[in-house]
Amino acid sequence: MSWNGTVRCSWCYNKGHNKLGCPERKKSIEENPNGYEAQREEQRKRYAKVRACSYCEEPGHNRKTCKEIKVDRQGFVNKNIKLREAVLNWMKETGVGIGSLVTVARNQWNPDTSDAEMVFVDHVSWENVRVGGWRMGDTPGPKGWSTSLFAGKCLGPEMANEHRSFRRTSPNALMSINGPVEAPLIEMMVPEGWKVAADEMTVQSIEQDLKENTMESNRRYTLHDV
Repeated sequence: MSWNGTVRCSWCYNKGHNKLGCPERKKSIEENPNGYEAQREEQRKRYAKVRACSYCEEPGHNRKTCKEIKVDRQGFVNKNIKLREAVLNWMKETGVGIGSLVTVARNQWNPDTSDAEMVFVDHVSWENVRVGGWRMGDTPGPKGWSTSLFAGKCLGPEMANEHRSFRRTSPNALMSINGPVEAPLIEMMVPEGWKVAADEMTVQSIEQDLKENTMESNRRYTLHDV
């Protein structure tokens, strides 16, 4: 659900419906009857027939009284807290935050071979630092973080082109910090509730993950190391 209360689908990211009612997801299942999503849908329907809990898939209760969903809700919170602690510590150690001047790779997917450009950071996408939305590669630390985290104005020739003067980028694309921000100032930028995963957007995303995925799916792909 978005900030204005409109439901946003986690499959196609359009507004007005959720994943279970998504037309594009239904079409994908029809076109790929043996695919992963089709198997998940078949499993969901099979368990629904025996009136088992739609989350843990055990009989005798529903998701409102499910003990496992309460365990996993806290698991999401704990994992978000751990992730955000690591990201915030990195930001304070490097000095990357609103007001910093950085050099980044223009192509974040191939930073080692990409051209570089200088960016004045004027925005931090705190909401992107969350379990489920945070892409972490095999490389540990920021070189493995490919989710958009900060953005700003490009300096140099790019400033003359309005459509290319604004750049979103990620930690793995960072090449150097030309003008760092002091750690206490970065700490002051952190939104209320963000560090303990209690901000509104994070709470909503956790509830969406619990609603749209089964316990097996959440524990296999997201909460396996909690």
